Formats: sequence, C-alpha cells, structure tokens
Amino acid sequence: MAELDKKLGLSPTSPIQGHTLMRITKPETQYLITFGDGMFLGEVNASLEQALCNIAEQQYPLDFEVFAPVRAIRETISRATKEKDAIVRVQISIYGPRSIAHSIGRELSQHKIYLQRPDHVREGADYDNPHVLKLVQHQASLPDAVTMIEDKTAEKTADETLKETMAGLYSSLTRDKNLQGLEGDQRLKTRLLP
Repeated sequence: MAELDKKLGLSPTSPIQGHTLMRITKPETQYLITFGDGMFLGEVNASLEQALCNIAEQQYPLDFEVFAPVRAIRETISRATKEKDAIVRVQISIYGPRSIAHSIGRELSQHKIYLQRPDHVREGADYDNPHVLKLVQHQASLPDAVTMIEDKTAEKTADETLKETMAGLYSSLTRDKNLQGLEGDQRLKTRLLP
C-alpha cells in the first residue's frame, strides 16, 4: 500500500484535474487497471470484466483511457483494512470506430453498464454515446398563411355530444343503489352511507 501511495504521489498529471491517467490491461485471465509502467492498481468489477471478455471475443479494435482520482484512492488506501474494502470508482473512456458503437453499447447494456458523458474527450476524437437517444430534427414545411375557419355549429354539436355521453355514463353507474343513510355524531355535516 505504501508503494502504491508513493506511486500516486509521483503520478503525472492528466487532462482531468486531480486524476491520473491509467490503462486497462489483461496480462493473464483478468482485466486490470494499471499505471503506464504496468504497476497494478486494481481489478475491474465483475460486470465490466464479463462485458470486456465478450467484446474481446468479437475482436473489436478498442482503446481505453482510465482516469483514476488520486485523492480518493489515497483516502481509500489509508482507511482500508482488507483488500475487499479498497474499492474506488474510475472513469473509463472507450475509443473505437463509430461503426461498432451500437454493438459495444448493446454489449455494455446487457451487463447493466451505461456510458456517461466523459469529463475529457481525447483531442481529435468525436464524442458519440450509443446510450444517448438521438432525435432526428424534421422541419415540416408549413404554408405561408394558415386560415382558421371557425364553425360554431360543429363546436356546439361536439359540446352537446360530450354532455350527453357524460350524462349516460353517470346514469349507468350502480354504486348508489340500495344505500341507506346512517346516523352519526352531530358534528358530521353529511349523511353516512353503509
């Protein structure tokens, strides 16, 4: 832990203030968060591990940037008594071709991992999140002048029809049949129904 704390103190600055730039590696069977020189920081969680394994099977060309909060890691290290207690959230940015974005998004979604807007986007990269709904802007052509024609007779007919429908609906209700009034306390203003 002391060696890790020392490494964090000497870590280079990153585009996100208070964070250090790391990477995801898979030296053997697990995906790990490591420093640039390969020193181990921690493991990715089980959901991300499974998603990354499935993505690797499809051989998608992806690149990852991991931004780890230095202060939060140091505080967690100082408090942790067991390895299990040392859990820290990091920001992972995924870069790859736009053509596979929906496939990657679908794979992550199946493991309940959803992409958020990153604090930093690599220079020259376009931000495209497959988890964000994109609505196409349609511009309907409107005529230059719209003429409003008021038809009072049609409006009255619609109001009368609605009133008749409501009256028919109320008359069909049977909730009030066979009800009797009961006596209650003198403070009651309305009759009680059984």
